[in-house]
Amino acid sequence: MLRINKILLFLLSFWIIIAAFRTFYNFSKLYTEEKDWYMLTSEEKRGKYFGDTHYFLRFLDSSTAKNSSIFFITDDLKSYYLSRYYIYPKKEIYGLHDLIDGRQTLKNYDYIAIYPVSTSLQNQTKDLLDWNKYELSATYSGKNKQTGIIYKK
Repeated sequence: MLRINKILLFLLSFWIIIAAFRTFYNFSKLYTEEKDWYMLTSEEKRGKYFGDTHYFLRFLDSSTAKNSSIFFITDDLKSYYLSRYYIYPKKEIYGLHDLIDGRQTLKNYDYIAIYPVSTSLQNQTKDLLDWNKYELSATYSGKNKQTGIIYKK
């Protein structure tokens, strides 16, 4: 019985030493790895984390009217799902893959947003959308040479 108590005491002591070491290690990371993030606003942190996608989606939000429907064309699923987060609840966002997969029917959209702009994305939508109804509304040029275009009906 005494031997079991010594083993349990040793394991408990060892566990406390490891926990204390991890705590000090995590505190040391505050000064080495995370010091650049402390003074940033939440907007700057999102921009640093998501890059040009964050800035384009903020640009899209400010360049479109409230409660408008936006057809968002992208080949980047991260941009698509982030757009649903950034724009919600003011606008409806649908993506090209929703049309191709049949999850969304084609309707008249107030805006068409393309990010990042590529001719292959525009070619995929030539037959799906009536481009004659839309005119260029705004363009976005990002820091990493990513571009975006917004068309308005």
